[in-house]
Amino acid sequence: MLCCKPMRTALFCVLVAGWAGGSSAEETLFQYDTDSSGYWHEGVNWDQGVSPGSADDVVVIDRPLADPTITYSGTSGTSLVKSLASEESIVLSGGTLDVLTSAQLNANFTLAGGTLKGGTITSVPGIDVSMSGNNSADGITLFGDLQLTSSGDYLKVLNGLTLNGT
Repeated sequence: MLCCKPMRTALFCVLVAGWAGGSSAEETLFQYDTDSSGYWHEGVNWDQGVSPGSADDVVVIDRPLADPTITYSGTSGTSLVKSLASEESIVLSGGTLDVLTSAQLNANFTLAGGTLKGGTITSVPGIDVSMSGNNSADGITLFGDLQLTSSGDYLKVLNGLTLNGT
């Protein structure tokens, strides 16, 4: 059962329920499985025992009793996932996170030296861009704010960026 724990927002639960109802036999659900902050590429942090990284992977990050930060680093390389829903903070500090369809981000998402690629990204708090010269957005549609708040913040745009926020 996908919604075995209470989700923090109704929209998040609707998204997860939609994936459950419309999922094909090839999809694999990955849930972040620890209340501690950790790295995306460490299999021990995921209920499947390995990190997500396939075009058929549906990724859900929700720890209602904790507030972990998941770091996607250069060690993670490139991961293509079908979809992502997160109630927890994510820092993309290296490598490429490629979202095939959509991502629902209900907590902080920081670009700090990596590439966010593909898909429709809905970010409630927006995406915070750091001063790293290696930040890239590659062919994404963003529903939410793109936050470049310091004079040194930098974002390289590859293959288009559609903004539906500020």
